[in-house]
Amino acid sequence: MARRVLIMPALVALAMPTAALGKSGKWSYDGTVNLEPDSSFSFDVVRKKRGGKKKVKNAVFENVFAGCGDAPAQISTPIPDKGTLKKGGKGFKLKAAGDLQSLDVRGKVTGRGKEAYGTLHLRGSFLVDGQTRTCDTGSRGWTATLTSGP
Repeated sequence: MARRVLIMPALVALAMPTAALGKSGKWSYDGTVNLEPDSSFSFDVVRKKRGGKKKVKNAVFENVFAGCGDAPAQISTPIPDKGTLKKGGKGFKLKAAGDLQSLDVRGKVTGRGKEAYGTLHLRGSFLVDGQTRTCDTGSRGWTATLTSGP
């Protein structure tokens, strides 16, 4: 009887999803900037060890419309890996400011982790059609959905 009592909790733990156990892993999200079907935004949420902090990595925006001087253009840029999900594992902020660019991306992963949404503001010097131009997207909304996870 004592053996059955010890075995049952182990079987229940194996049947639970890995996210519920707080294991390490990588969750990938893909989406678009609102009202721009040709744009794309992707990022990963990574946890290296069980119970560790979740970090936002590999964030990239592509084909986002921006005002670039006299004409609009589409810009693409990777975002530095500086984000950590806030306590509770939902909200994050990616910010980078340098001599040439200012990048501000904020987001929130929904309760069950299936979707994410937020805002972005990219401004500074970007490579457009082989030339460096000063561009500004203004504050824009984005949405993404979970495409893979542990």
